[in-house]
Amino acid sequence: MKKYKIYSLLFLMLMLVNFSCTDQLREDELELAEGVSQMTNPAYLLSGSIVNIATYYQKKGINEDRFNAIMLYYQQLFSVKSQSHEEFTKAPENWSSEYKLLYDAQAGITKAEEAGLPSTAAAQQILQCLMFEYLSDIYGDIPYTEALSGREGNIKPVFDTQEMIYTGLMKTLDEAVATLGSSSDKIGGDLLYNGDKQSWIRFANSLKIRMLVRSYDAFGGSKQNELQAAAKALYIEDNTFNAALVYEGTSSENSWIWGPANNGEEEMTRRKPSVPFLDLLKANDDPRILAWIAPALQPWGYEDATYTLTDYYGDSYQINMLDSDGENIGGFPIGETYVGAPLTVAQLEYIYGEGSGSGSYDNYKLSSYTNIFIEDANDLLKATLFEASEVSFCLAEAAQKGWITGIDASQYYENGIKQNMRRWDIKESDISKYLSENLLPLDNNSALVAILTEKWKSLFTQGHQSWFEYRRTGIPAVVGDTPDYVSLPFPLRWRYPTYEVDNNSENANEAVNRLGEDTQTAKIWIIKGVAPVE
Repeated sequence: MKKYKIYSLLFLMLMLVNFSCTDQLREDELELAEGVSQMTNPAYLLSGSIVNIATYYQKKGINEDRFNAIMLYYQQLFSVKSQSHEEFTKAPENWSSEYKLLYDAQAGITKAEEAGLPSTAAAQQILQCLMFEYLSDIYGDIPYTEALSGREGNIKPVFDTQEMIYTGLMKTLDEAVATLGSSSDKIGGDLLYNGDKQSWIRFANSLKIRMLVRSYDAFGGSKQNELQAAAKALYIEDNTFNAALVYEGTSSENSWIWGPANNGEEEMTRRKPSVPFLDLLKANDDPRILAWIAPALQPWGYEDATYTLTDYYGDSYQINMLDSDGENIGGFPIGETYVGAPLTVAQLEYIYGEGSGSGSYDNYKLSSYTNIFIEDANDLLKATLFEASEVSFCLAEAAQKGWITGIDASQYYENGIKQNMRRWDIKESDISKYLSENLLPLDNNSALVAILTEKWKSLFTQGHQSWFEYRRTGIPAVVGDTPDYVSLPFPLRWRYPTYEVDNNSENANEAVNRLGEDTQTAKIWIIKGVAPVE
């Protein structure tokens, strides 16, 4: 499958599609409807949806602290608030950016249908389903059935229940698959799959598999037959069919979020791999540690020493190990070159001074991410919507729990590991060695822990999906071993945006009444009664 890049030329074209976004988005949509209708080329609109949704989704997947710091992929050096759960007590101002993407996709659906291009409309519907699921998984009940009716004058949409949303989205995915399988029209402007309808079908079915596994308990097991059927259908089984775009790296808009086009050097170094993430990679002799994690540049040792280490992709790092005189300075390990960011008050105060716990943009005593993560473009840096490894781990869990039959869970488990390692260009010999040393345990509980822990590792750079899954499973348990400076409970959702509560109060209050309270610890439908996280 050809790799499609996000070109700066495309972004110039998309400036015609992207309208300004304000707190009063639905009011603005009434005025913008005429402008949107003038964009008569459905191919342009599909290209716009693919690029804008993919880049938004990936930015949140790697750079949003409320997903990644909370899941311990990194710790913020500059401010411990990001991982202290404090940020979850605050409500976002609005969700205009997210609904703007949904509005634009709807405009594309409408134009494609008017032009007699049902397959192009179906592709837009799949992207729209992805965004609606994302929003619902963050908040719970959200505007859905009336959310995009601003041009009809409805600027205060009802909040649909999450159960209704999931049911509706899966129905839409089924309809999109049926359309793609029966329509003869071509998909124009398809930067994701170059018009290959089977690849879009795999994308849609993979999204449905994720939703069926995530909501299996919430639906009381009533979706088992649907899950079994989805497991037998086409889905993203290997990286050839991943829904992802490669960054071009010629402007800030088409560059990787951690690269210099979007950040200064200080921004690129203030996120450090956490101790738990690093320790799990070390414990299993995981080859991805050399692909993802760079050594500490000035770690503590038993004597002064200077040497060079090379990461998985050939970049070299000069290590200046400092003599600790045999003392355990600040609680940091001695003689180790891969050192995770600490989770304890004592270590934080040692680094930053007593009572501070924040304020630094870098620390050479700690590991960083490898150099590819601070590039503007690299074939391994992708704006990702869905990958093969996630689907495999979904099916591995389902098979291990007896929700589907026919294929042993170990086959899905091993494929999930293979696909994620291959996605990061790990050598086949290293993959085989890792699999031989990390077989799926025979004990059921141990097997589930292994499956979901590997899934957690594979979702590095997709922090939103990792958080969504952990709320449901509580695995890996190390995520719940929160820093000792944390006094707040583990967050289970985001609070509703203040603008929505203030300006759509009747419908927002109805949703809050169903929820019980608009707090970060209220359990949304998908985890109510089944979430082990407290």
